[in-house]
Amino acid sequence: MLALTDTQFERIEALERQRFGAALAPVLAGIWPAVAERLGPRWPAFVASAVERAAGHGIAACGPQADFVALCGLWGASFDARPGFEWAAEILRSPRLDGRLKVHQLLARARAELPATGPLNRPGFDAALQRSAVIVAALERATGVFADMPDPTPLVTCDLATVRLAVGTGEPLTLQDAPAEPLSLAVLAPTTLKLAVDALGGCGRHPELRHDGPAGRLQWRGTDARRLALPLPAPREAEPGLTGIAHSPGPALHQFTVGTCGVREAGAPFGSLAVSVQAFARTAWQLGLHHGDWPATRWPEPEPLVPAALQLRLEADGREVDTAPWQPQWLDLQAQWRKGLDKLFNAWARGVEQPTLEAESRLLAGQARLAWAWRETPEGIAMQASGRIDLTAAALDLRLAGQLRWGDSLAELRLQASGQSLWQQEVDPATPLESVACSWRHPLTLTLLPCLTGDPALLHARLGLTGALAGKAGLRPRPDGRGHQWFCRIELEPVLLPLSRLDPVLGEQREMRPLLPALTLLDWSAG
Repeated sequence: MLALTDTQFERIEALERQRFGAALAPVLAGIWPAVAERLGPRWPAFVASAVERAAGHGIAACGPQADFVALCGLWGASFDARPGFEWAAEILRSPRLDGRLKVHQLLARARAELPATGPLNRPGFDAALQRSAVIVAALERATGVFADMPDPTPLVTCDLATVRLAVGTGEPLTLQDAPAEPLSLAVLAPTTLKLAVDALGGCGRHPELRHDGPAGRLQWRGTDARRLALPLPAPREAEPGLTGIAHSPGPALHQFTVGTCGVREAGAPFGSLAVSVQAFARTAWQLGLHHGDWPATRWPEPEPLVPAALQLRLEADGREVDTAPWQPQWLDLQAQWRKGLDKLFNAWARGVEQPTLEAESRLLAGQARLAWAWRETPEGIAMQASGRIDLTAAALDLRLAGQLRWGDSLAELRLQASGQSLWQQEVDPATPLESVACSWRHPLTLTLLPCLTGDPALLHARLGLTGALAGKAGLRPRPDGRGHQWFCRIELEPVLLPLSRLDPVLGEQREMRPLLPALTLLDWSAG
């Protein structure tokens, strides 16, 4: 396939203008005889010069070039630089007008200034332009280099005068010119988008309104597109299943395009208008939670698990939503914590003799209420949540006991982690949900009582015991990105005991006895 460079294409265009200008002079002389007679032998050169000036203003098509030559003959070769023709200079220099539209507006102004009767009147002017269009179209085909150029279509006034948009019962937005930036709206649905179009002229196909939305494409033309009220339904969740806290279906995208030819007799054209609308569900969600206490238990033979009382209620616009997927997750909190204590007891049993563990614990006991919805804010549509947390994040009393041996020396050892962390927090729309949380750290305390055995050496604990139960509970984003979930994580820091063995013969011996390693006792989430 033959490909032309930019330089080659410019040379071909210059050749076309030269050939067209030479052939145009005798044609226009027959259409505008008074002008050609006034210029006499200078007429061919005048036509060639006017064609080049037209190209300099971006007027590339042959028909508009011929009309521009006629205007130069009527008003003078440099009419746009003459006093009283400032409006013509403004048209020719406008970056929002293409070459054909520039000539269209110049001709409209010229026709408006002509008298109804006289040597050069409006009917004669229109008739001359019609003859010129027919003859020039044939001339263009005869002189053009490219044979596949389409036949030009006459310009007809077809543009938008005013567009009014209103959402629901809100104040309408009135546009009399195309916006500098693409128009984008965010609305709460279900609602109605009202559109009113005032058009200039009309080509028979315009104005045209096209709506591309979740349901597909709809189109209206002509008078049907001038006044419309289009319902915007609330979007639905794309994925099945119960979503998390502070999640509502994402916005549905609606694209509206109002199309015209963008042709008017004066001024910059409005052209077409594109409006992008994001429709957010206005559903209001409410969650109520009540979580009961847990019974105490003891190792090495723990009592059977007795589930805590649990009440979960979720509503969407007052309609109850089934929370069955959440119920087992919350009930599993107690079971996971029991497994964590099993892990703790097993680790404890590896370092001491006759190990025991007693646990009185409550996690996330109490009540909470949260509400969330998409809401209108000064910055646009945003997810907002509010509510109150009244929970005991962690009330723990863990007591570990056993006998610690070093050689033939023996001591009774007791470790205890005890503390209570209340989680009382107001949640308002300005509260980041990641900050809806509670942290705690319960240090371990130690009691070491030497036992009397046949060995005279005694065991003593020095200062510097390390270890604590640290935890955090709150809300965090779900892995699937569909809102937030509850979580609770508890970890045991390594427990190291500075230990001394006092022997009346050998003196003092010291060591750092590891009692418990670092353990993750709980990593739970729900919702």
